[in-house]
Amino acid sequence: MKPSPLDYVRATSVDHAIELLASDNDARLLAGGQSLMPVLNLRLGAPELVVDIGRIDELRSLEFADGDVPATRGVLRIGAAMTQTEVATHPDVNGRWPMLVAAIAQIGHPQIRNRGTVCGSLAHNDPQAELPAVAVALGATMIARSVRGERSLSADDMFHGAFTTALEADEMITAVEFPEPSPEQGWSFREFSRQPGDFATAGVAAVVRRNAGSIESRLVVFGLGGGPTRATLIEEALLNAAGPDLESSVIEQWAATLDPVDDAHTSARSKIRHAQRLLVEAVAEAWERM
Repeated sequence: MKPSPLDYVRATSVDHAIELLASDNDARLLAGGQSLMPVLNLRLGAPELVVDIGRIDELRSLEFADGDVPATRGVLRIGAAMTQTEVATHPDVNGRWPMLVAAIAQIGHPQIRNRGTVCGSLAHNDPQAELPAVAVALGATMIARSVRGERSLSADDMFHGAFTTALEADEMITAVEFPEPSPEQGWSFREFSRQPGDFATAGVAAVVRRNAGSIESRLVVFGLGGGPTRATLIEEALLNAAGPDLESSVIEQWAATLDPVDDAHTSARSKIRHAQRLLVEAVAEAWERM
């Protein structure tokens, strides 16, 4: 199939792009196109204007900045036109943000990662996508701009449900910032899919850290139908835990809060079973890395 008739404009700057967004509430941004083009071709969306931001130089940036405290930690700032492959293959990202690299490796196939952008995946917020879950687990911050100015959105506040975010219709993500993991932090990223390259049936991004005698964690589940979701019951159970072994009653109590739906490939019950198994495995692996 082909898209409905539309106007295509290649933006020459961020200011140009946000002016175009402000002129049409139904305008859509095109960066890598790996999320937008299927929507257009299947006519699941029919915007009258598509704004291409893929060749804006100021968005093709990968920057490393010093953090506030401790001084050894930094911040990775990824511009909106940087592809997933460009991010994952950068040697500094490989050495300092291993969960982000591990998650990108699970996205589709190389052809998709070569075109798809990190910020595009965050803005699209497919419930089966890896990067929104990683953003929540690592405490990322999205930088959004419109003609009204610039604002920061924490990952906890960004994702509101399947394909829904806190972005206004005239806003675009210009960059995302990932704080550098602390040396005391363990991590794990696990997902299950029917075969390599498929969307995840279920997945978990886990971060575990010791802090003043307690165990702090950020455990994020995805693929169940509602976007990235914190497993807060499990996080609370780990606070005073002596080890990574989770009681079956806690796992069952947490699973009872999930409400996935059947799809063409997997039943809701199977999704819950996969999520339970992956969560237990992810907590154990993150604990070992701590």
